[in-house]
Amino acid sequence: MNDTATLDMFPPEVRAPRKPITSADPEAARVLRAQKLAEKHEAKRWVVVENPGTVDEYVWDHCRCSTYREALAMGSDCGVRFDVMFRLPDGGLTTEF
Repeated sequence: MNDTATLDMFPPEVRAPRKPITSADPEAARVLRAQKLAEKHEAKRWVVVENPGTVDEYVWDHCRCSTYREALAMGSDCGVRFDVMFRLPDGGLTTEF
């Protein structure tokens, strides 16, 4: 966040220098981005499952949620039978939480 209005309130001699968030090594930057994306994705383990336990079962992997309540609200908009499940570290789904 670059809040220049707040930064301008202080004289330049007392401001902390801002360092750019870039890496000289593009490969290291790519690895760091991948790690951050994986951590972000890992924190969101609640998923909505349409038609659970049927042949037409469909997991909404494209929209993971960080809380049960968020997933419940998202699933209620779909208009079909759904269940909220928790994704385990091994990738499996469970309703026992």
